[in-house]
Amino acid sequence: MMTNNCKSIDVKQPINDACRMTFDKYLTIVVSVFMLLVSTLQLSAQEENLANRYFEQGEYEKALSIYLDLYKSNTSPFYYQRITKSYIALDDLDEAISFIKRSRKKSRGLTLQQDVDLVYLYRKMEDDKSAEKETESLINYIAKNPTRAQSVTRLLSEKGLYDISLRAYEAAEKANPNLRLTYQKSMVYAELGQLKEMYNSYVAMVEESSGYLTTVKSLMSRSLSTDPDDEYNEHVKATLLKRIQKTDNNDLVDVLIHVFMHENNYPGALRQAIARDKRSGGNQNQVFSLGRLSVEQGDYQTAFEAFDYIIERKPPSDYADVATVERLKARKLELDKTPKQADYEQLVKDIKRVLNMNDWRWPHSPLALTLAEIDAYVLDNSGDAIKHLKKIQDLPRIPEKLQIESRLLLGDIYLFHGKYTNALLAYTQAEKLAGDQPIGDEAKFRSGRVSYFQADFDYALGTFDVLKSSTSKHTANNAMKLSLLIRENTMLDTSYEAMTRFAQADLKYHRKLYDASLRELRLLSEDFPNHSLQDEILFLKAKIQRDKMLYHDAAMTLENMLDRFPDGILADEALLMLGVIYSKELGKPDKAQNAFEILITDFPNSYYVSEARNRYRELRGDINF
Repeated sequence: MMTNNCKSIDVKQPINDACRMTFDKYLTIVVSVFMLLVSTLQLSAQEENLANRYFEQGEYEKALSIYLDLYKSNTSPFYYQRITKSYIALDDLDEAISFIKRSRKKSRGLTLQQDVDLVYLYRKMEDDKSAEKETESLINYIAKNPTRAQSVTRLLSEKGLYDISLRAYEAAEKANPNLRLTYQKSMVYAELGQLKEMYNSYVAMVEESSGYLTTVKSLMSRSLSTDPDDEYNEHVKATLLKRIQKTDNNDLVDVLIHVFMHENNYPGALRQAIARDKRSGGNQNQVFSLGRLSVEQGDYQTAFEAFDYIIERKPPSDYADVATVERLKARKLELDKTPKQADYEQLVKDIKRVLNMNDWRWPHSPLALTLAEIDAYVLDNSGDAIKHLKKIQDLPRIPEKLQIESRLLLGDIYLFHGKYTNALLAYTQAEKLAGDQPIGDEAKFRSGRVSYFQADFDYALGTFDVLKSSTSKHTANNAMKLSLLIRENTMLDTSYEAMTRFAQADLKYHRKLYDASLRELRLLSEDFPNHSLQDEILFLKAKIQRDKMLYHDAAMTLENMLDRFPDGILADEALLMLGVIYSKELGKPDKAQNAFEILITDFPNSYYVSEARNRYRELRGDINF
């Protein structure tokens, strides 16, 4: 401390010797204290690093000794947790409890982490009485501080104490009825394996707030089986029906419809949608959507029921016209499964009647495309098909998308009948009309495919290479496939003879000249037995067999191809096709599941992985929490 003579220093006067000595002494003390502090901190850091290394190497006794010394001067939560974990690792639970209790005495107020740790340790020691005493303390704290419930349950869940987490949430809700912890409780029920209570919570969430509707539907999809007779599926449906009858809650009806759709039970979903529509005087929007979804799933009878309900509504529904259109389109798709000439002819009459009644105008004009497809591909009347398409192209106020689609179909029909120049012109018109839209890339792809069919491989390859970066994944994938086909099978065959013959077989397949295509493939395989096209030959053969409904033959061909070329560029697509045939056509779900599983595991970056995974989960009836 400075002397009185040095209390005031005039900066203009020199410092006398006594003051200088006092100042130097003071500065020495300050520097010494600072250096001691730095040294202490460095030593502490070194000890902590050593303890951490011991802990990570599993040398818990050595780590514990150092952590305990460090904790005396620094009650860091990190040291506390390391000390507790070390005692547990050494199975010295009594010492762990003693340490936690000593630590808790030094803390001010209730320390939640320490209380939870004590409950965990007492349970680990099977000291139920002490565990319950500490649990009651926690629950009482939550009763007084309900807003802290989630902080406490987070600590409890980390220790696997889910039953106490549930008690904590219930205590918080009792103390503060305005708290909504139903979602949190549903997650705890899931951890406890109390699935019926979990699903009851999901239902309660929707009743509490419409804001939970999307979340609950997603949770149902992830956790429910696709088997309608599953115990939990039946519980959910029974619970929803009971609550709907009691509350007439439309959101619950929406959830029930979603469950039926998850089970692929479209008739059940439609019954609920129609019943709700009748009760609420709705606008038939959901009924129409279910009709279209049923078509996508191949459930045509349910689709017809949905569309008929809309068409027959009095007064007429706003969806009556589009329902009429969709019903006729669905009839064509159903006929394609079991084709009969007389039924197609009747459908053509019905479509023409609707179109003529409405002057072929929107929204009925899309039926012209369906009519053209039947005339061109079924009734061998391409002249009328072309007239239908050109007629709607000349009509006013036809949506641009339909104009583009009509030109794409027109090009396909010209290609089907071998009129390549006309096909290219139609595709070019569609591409120009589409501009930068993704459908424009599809038109460009079809133009490139005509060049491929005509053996102009260099031009086709240039087109496909550009389209590999298309924003349309479908178009980009198709372009990638044909680009690889050409590139890999012309590198060593400069004459292009084999590739030209394969392109001709492929063209015949697209023109539905199946027998001629198969004959070309057989001769090509015999003439070029060692050519790199062998896997493509087998795959095209399988596609023809599938389209001819020779499903067993198609499966055998695909199996042969995959045995010979397990890593070929078409292996992933072949596995998907094989799985679909086994599951949908041959009734062999185990073999289908195996095909999808190989695709998912061996070709994780494939374009087809997403579809394979969905089909695989559907077959297995996955339940995911």
